[in-house]
Amino acid sequence: MNKKLLRDKNASGQALLLVLLLMAVVLTVVLSFVSRSVTDVAVTSREEEALRAFSAAQAGVERALIVGNVGETQIGDAKFSAEVSSGASGEPELPYHLPLVSGESGTIWFVSHDADGNIAPCDPSDPERQCFTGSSMDFCWGVTGTPDNDDDTPAVEVSIFYDPDPTNLTYSDVEIKRATFDPYDFRIVDPLNGNAFAPDSATACPISPDLAQYQFYTGSITTPADCAVGEEGCLLFANVKTIYNESAQPFGIKVSGDDPGGLPAQGVTIESSGSAGEANRKIEVFQSYGQPPDIFNAAVFSIGDLTQ
Repeated sequence: MNKKLLRDKNASGQALLLVLLLMAVVLTVVLSFVSRSVTDVAVTSREEEALRAFSAAQAGVERALIVGNVGETQIGDAKFSAEVSSGASGEPELPYHLPLVSGESGTIWFVSHDADGNIAPCDPSDPERQCFTGSSMDFCWGVTGTPDNDDDTPAVEVSIFYDPDPTNLTYSDVEIKRATFDPYDFRIVDPLNGNAFAPDSATACPISPDLAQYQFYTGSITTPADCAVGEEGCLLFANVKTIYNESAQPFGIKVSGDDPGGLPAQGVTIESSGSAGEANRKIEVFQSYGQPPDIFNAAVFSIGDLTQ
């Protein structure tokens, strides 16, 4: 009889142990699911806040493009602020902000602009309204290591737009000085399809490697003779077009001269910050001043009248 009771107690003890182990397993699984659910909710909440903060920063950019500087502004449960500043003012060297493929062009401005993005009279006493009045400019292009004997080797056409009478501010007598350069010698001298471009310079690009490194260099292009050194508003802008290259290639400019020798602002930089909950996001956007349509790089010649 005592042995039977002992066996029953042992069985009961084992059953209790199994129940406790089972409960521990179930509790562990439940806690794991609860922990994961809490983590997922937290992650989703953070992602939602980050998305709202980014959207608020974008709203700040859009607002700044219309009204300029924007103080802290509430938008729903998020807020944003934005600051507008000019870029590249007074710098003698400037990498263009976008690479170009064949047929695309970029504009480097030599005159200042007002707050609305319109050409404005030069004012040497105002750092934001200075114009380039120097004597020469250097253009460099192409990614370092680009071969000089390939069908994809980029050539460039540089068009300098200037106004011999900058005092009238009508721009009705604007003239163009053009120069073309091709590193690929065969394209220049090909007896059937030679382009008659000038070769690129054999010397290295003078633009500081700290800004950007380039493979090809035009050599110095002098200011048009109708623009006296120091004459404000005569030089308007340079239009640089790459030719032959299917791959996007960068370019940059370096100017020189005594008065003042630097470039005016090329556009505006917008720094916009957005926040929502614990998330913060910042966006920086550069908006260049308007570029004249490429049609202005060409002229239509006709002996007689033109009809449409």
